[in-house]
Amino acid sequence: MSPQYSAQINAKIYNSGPALFEAVRAVVIEHATADSVISVHKNNQQKLVREVENVLTQAISRNVSHHELWQVMWQRIVYAGTLSRKANAEIKSMQALIPLFRDLENYQPGRYVFDEGEWNTFSDYWKQRLPKDKQASWIQLSKADRNWNPAAHFANAKTTPEVWKVLTKDNASYPGLRFSALRHKIKRYYNVAAQLHGDSQRGGNPLDHFMDGYQFSQEHKIGQAWIQERHALGLVQARFEALLGNMTALHTMMDLGLKTIKPDRVMTYLFSQLGWLQTLPPSLTKEEVLAVYTKLNVVEEMTNRADVFAASLEKKGYAQAHRLLDIWLVKYGQEPEPDFGITVNLQSRGKGIRGLMESLTVNHTADQIDAQEAAQRWPMADFSRIDVKALNEAMPKNRAARRSPRIMTREQAEKVFYEHWKKAYAELPHIYPSREQGIANAPKEAILRLIKRGVDPDEAFRQVLDLERDD
Repeated sequence: MSPQYSAQINAKIYNSGPALFEAVRAVVIEHATADSVISVHKNNQQKLVREVENVLTQAISRNVSHHELWQVMWQRIVYAGTLSRKANAEIKSMQALIPLFRDLENYQPGRYVFDEGEWNTFSDYWKQRLPKDKQASWIQLSKADRNWNPAAHFANAKTTPEVWKVLTKDNASYPGLRFSALRHKIKRYYNVAAQLHGDSQRGGNPLDHFMDGYQFSQEHKIGQAWIQERHALGLVQARFEALLGNMTALHTMMDLGLKTIKPDRVMTYLFSQLGWLQTLPPSLTKEEVLAVYTKLNVVEEMTNRADVFAASLEKKGYAQAHRLLDIWLVKYGQEPEPDFGITVNLQSRGKGIRGLMESLTVNHTADQIDAQEAAQRWPMADFSRIDVKALNEAMPKNRAARRSPRIMTREQAEKVFYEHWKKAYAELPHIYPSREQGIANAPKEAILRLIKRGVDPDEAFRQVLDLERDD
């Protein structure tokens, strides 16, 4: 690999970034909101522009209070790895039903204790009583068992009623609660609450704990100053990450106006397709990219390349450049999202963003740079390519076993699709969509592709639709 290769990528990003961004924004507004009814299409466009403006104006204040930061952080935890429409429903339910998620004032030390070992023992006992294809909904299904009695199980436990009643979605305390009892998220909710509650007792700005002297700056750094800033941001990220995890830390930092993005699956796949990642070259399939996009060296390269992209937008006068490119690129490559007026995943059409880039004419202007200047501005090292094949071969056998080597025909997959949907909705109407609600064509096709490859239909539905899981 040439030592100039990383710099060559950065030069391409910087030179083509503004034209690509403007093209992405234009096609998203025009085509990602498409509908056969002209008035609906127009309404979708207006909704999209309005919601994007709302997102941009709702940036976190740097004078945020402990109570406001609590709302920001626990909601970012909900969003992690979850489709926004599902996360929004959970957030609304959690705020309405659980006092702690309504206001940090309701936190009391000693009353919010979660012991993971106790929860594992309880959940494992009930899950093993069910067939494997039902275990993702073990709480809902176990409640019908006459022996279901979490109060007795946790009577002398460390885990407090304020916690286990939420985890089990206790009908008496929290009727109709929407809550995914994922262990890593549970720990984060209560750890964040404890941290912010303790900080609030000491007073001061709650961001001081995370920033530790780092000063906000809108100026785009270059050279040695850029290296120093990336190092400082890495320390800030580490403090957020200790409570939130890697991706959620970056999400929160971006919303605070710090110079980073949230390198989610959509963004990473688009950067890969553009040839902007050494870790994940464009020859990789979407499935291969999604299997490794959270690897630390991929995340590091994504945040570095995105900073170059943001610098290219800033030179054109765009404010909040990191958030802008995050918003519009995600809208280009995401599945339909009615709340934003998005009806079409443009990346799934034709050559996707690679075709869009090829269609652009980038004018050579005085502010364009070559690889040598890019190396001086952003002195980053080359990144090693991820060996996706080796990682797949090292995949745990239980994960590999989910997939059958048999490939179904389209007709067979559709039969499995409809049979499973009918049966699953009858058993789990609170999780699966009804036939009246329907499933949009894009996610339906994604589910069918997984089923054709031998993925268990319940796993395929949950993966694509991001359906609620009990654990």
